[in-house]
Amino acid sequence: MGVLPDMIKRPAWAFFEWLRTWWFDLTQRQRVHYSVLALLMVGSVAHFLVFAVYYIEDAGISFAYARNFVDGEGWVTFPGGERVEGFSNPLWTWLIALAYAIGIPPWTSSKVMGALFGALCIPLSYFIARRCRPGADDHAALLPPFFLAASSTAAIWHASGLENGLFSVLLAAGMLQVLREAERPERFPWSAVLFLGLALTRPEGILYAAMGGFTRLLLAVRDRRLVGPILRWLVVFWAPFLVYHAWRYNYFAWEWPNTYYAKLSGEDRFQLWKWNTRGWRYLRNYMSAFGFAFILPVFALGLTTLRDWRRWLVVGLTALGAVLYLWDGRAGIPADFDPDWLNWLQRRWDNARVLFTLSAVATVSLATLIRRGGIARLQVVLMTAAGVFFILYSGNDWMAQWRFLSYIVVPGFVLLGLGVAELLACLPVSEERGRLRGVVTAVVLVAVGAPNIWNSAWSAPEPETSVSDVYKRVRYMTWVQRRLHLDRVVLFDVDMGAHMYYSGWRIIDVAGLVDVPMARHSYEKTFIKEYVLNEGRPTFAHMHGGWASKVKIFSHPEFKRDYLEIPGYPAGRRALHVGNHIRRDLFIKDAYSGPPTREHRFTGGVTLEGWDVPAPEVPVEGELYIELWLRAGFRKSDFRVLVVLDDGKGHVHAAALPPGYDWYNPTEWKRSEHIHNRYTFALPGSLPEGRYHLGVVLLDVETGEVLRPLAQPEDPQPARYMDGELFLGEVVKIVSRESATAEADADRQRMVELARSDRCGDAWQAWREARWHIFKNKSYHEEFEPQAMSEVAACYANRAAATDDVQEKVRALTEARWYDHDLDLVTDQARPLAAELDAAGDACAAALDWECAYGNYRDALALDPRLSWTRRKAEQARDLRLGIKGKTPLPEGVTLPPPVKPDKPEPRKPPPIPPREGDDDAGDEGDDADEADASEEAPPPRLGPAGLRPDFRQLKKTPEGLEPTEE
Repeated sequence: MGVLPDMIKRPAWAFFEWLRTWWFDLTQRQRVHYSVLALLMVGSVAHFLVFAVYYIEDAGISFAYARNFVDGEGWVTFPGGERVEGFSNPLWTWLIALAYAIGIPPWTSSKVMGALFGALCIPLSYFIARRCRPGADDHAALLPPFFLAASSTAAIWHASGLENGLFSVLLAAGMLQVLREAERPERFPWSAVLFLGLALTRPEGILYAAMGGFTRLLLAVRDRRLVGPILRWLVVFWAPFLVYHAWRYNYFAWEWPNTYYAKLSGEDRFQLWKWNTRGWRYLRNYMSAFGFAFILPVFALGLTTLRDWRRWLVVGLTALGAVLYLWDGRAGIPADFDPDWLNWLQRRWDNARVLFTLSAVATVSLATLIRRGGIARLQVVLMTAAGVFFILYSGNDWMAQWRFLSYIVVPGFVLLGLGVAELLACLPVSEERGRLRGVVTAVVLVAVGAPNIWNSAWSAPEPETSVSDVYKRVRYMTWVQRRLHLDRVVLFDVDMGAHMYYSGWRIIDVAGLVDVPMARHSYEKTFIKEYVLNEGRPTFAHMHGGWASKVKIFSHPEFKRDYLEIPGYPAGRRALHVGNHIRRDLFIKDAYSGPPTREHRFTGGVTLEGWDVPAPEVPVEGELYIELWLRAGFRKSDFRVLVVLDDGKGHVHAAALPPGYDWYNPTEWKRSEHIHNRYTFALPGSLPEGRYHLGVVLLDVETGEVLRPLAQPEDPQPARYMDGELFLGEVVKIVSRESATAEADADRQRMVELARSDRCGDAWQAWREARWHIFKNKSYHEEFEPQAMSEVAACYANRAAATDDVQEKVRALTEARWYDHDLDLVTDQARPLAAELDAAGDACAAALDWECAYGNYRDALALDPRLSWTRRKAEQARDLRLGIKGKTPLPEGVTLPPPVKPDKPEPRKPPPIPPREGDDDAGDEGDDADEADASEEAPPPRLGPAGLRPDFRQLKKTPEGLEPTEE
């Protein structure tokens, strides 16, 4: 017992002794400064905690990629999906993955790292400021740390779950280390490692690395030690950087991250000389919002001084800037004064503003080099300029709260602190009378801090679209999935963070961030028709507002024909978030496909075409699953179906069920449509074990009138529940939980037998019936569903092995992957066949047969989504087939043909219902893959607090997709 305390005590005591010695070796001023820095670090964390429950929606993308990688799926959008570089922050995503691998959830690790990195920027900015003012013996170096701690932009984005804190700390540490290495150039160039990390954190990090390398070069030239230190620096940076990019190019098959292509709209956003472009407006709005526009000369003072001739440089630039920025060249000039030279100048006034801005920065940057610490100050300017250049090049950011400027808060606030220091140093007061200097310092601190603190207080509830915002939609549409009893979903939506992390669905990304084909095209109509509506056939589509206009989705007759908008979900106290569409054929069929000879007609033009209770044995207080096929036409009012259970001993229960789910009301039905309703409803505890007869009553919603069966029995019996009822001859058995579980076990065993008898669709139907017996027993579902999915996947894989027809193999293996994409029996067949199809596609491409090439590439990707180079070739072939000028470079020597329209899709036939027993193949291609656990009367899931990781156990991963792949 005494060993462990000694092991702890000795290093702890040694550390305490070192800390005490270090502290007492400091000067009094150093101890004061370090104490203030410690308080500012605490303040930084406190400011950070204002946004503790906030995660920007895009953070979920990095979290999902990290989790998928650790789970063995690779860098994919969803398990079993294609390799897509849908993140532009690889180092941050790797750190999240590392934490996840040791059991720390991304929601926790991102917050801890964000707070830590943000706090570390405080002392780093202090030491950078000290290097920029060598020999200064004042407190001015504490100004940048204060500005950072107060910065709303820094606090929001360091807490966002994105890489901003990591970027800031690497930038600050790299800047400081570059200056330190000049003192001992023989040491290992750690600054190159830091800037390498920066370049791997964001794509534009290479710009900052170039500025750091240039700074190191200037210091080496100054010290006349050029070759050795610079060569080591370049090797340390470029060797791993090039190795990484060689790996990622081979892995993802694209020169840039997918996010780059998704945002590449064809618009030339980099228009440096146009003052009113989005990039310049973004910068001006930020400067105005926080008051920095009114103190621009202070930034210039940070590079110059007011002590000598350079004061006139600042005064002159301030005066000229005031004229150019505050006057438009027209106001106040008499109308009759119109010389040619004035017209020429007025037309170029915006160009003059840009030219002046660039010239002023260059002038004060050169002027700073003639003072001590000039290279350190120049590095601050270069880093700030790199961030500004990226904003001008990219043309601003869609996110609020100035995300792009959060990357340069350290050099920006160091520059501001240097300017305030020069201003204070030139005040005409003596050292003994420092009260005025203190007052001015306080005024500056309040002037800078107040707008930031106000912005934090104003935006604290939600600075931008958060993961929890979109998670509401995930929860709502998951409730829709359960209500429709779907096992698979293909989603067409934006805001991928929450969807990727929580849904488990296959995804078509409207914005293209995590979807290669969408990113490589600009919403051309023929492309959307083929890729989204014909190939993807999304189960759910979230379309409204700006994105719907951008995609022009409502201009597609297929979308209007095939999709139904359902009600929105609560997005505030009174607002509903609309634009949620589902496929009509999920429950609106062109033909009846239920059990035969069960039709009953009712007054009011309503027909009950059939019903089914596939799992009639359910436990006490369980839930009963029932299917009803209804048809009606030309009704002026809606109706309700009351499903009645009666044991003939006085125990009666009725559940009111909405035909068409209240999404497609009977007043809208067409006579040719067959409405396939799937319901579950809870059984009350008042119903004891026993045999219950199943009946229905149809009620008109407006009048309350009972819609009676047209065919009356020859010997009418007294009503059991309500006059006009119809009992269906179906018996439901309410049994003990043990008996219901035994029924589920029997169906599960039947599933295994059917799967091993090449009756794959029947096998999955048997598993669903097992679930319906004990619908509320989610632990049972979670325990045995992996077995069911593997058995059915193996069934399809065996079916593929038994045929020599390539297309039959592709169909069977593609279906198998929906159930278990990692099963060895599946991958051992799918991957070699995918390689053969890829080679066949190459042969077709060599013959310029793009239809053949695309078909082979598409099938290869369906079998082995890891083939990222095949995806690249497929998009080239698609563009050449359809005559689309996409964003994918065409093969050398190949020209784009005239645009053509994709083939019109065949009308989809309603799938036959899988038989209960005895049919070898029927049901393999229909509803057997369409349904999942759901409770009809269950409300949408309760939403958790914003930003907190919700309990998502009910959103269990299921086989994805809507129907078996068809050629």
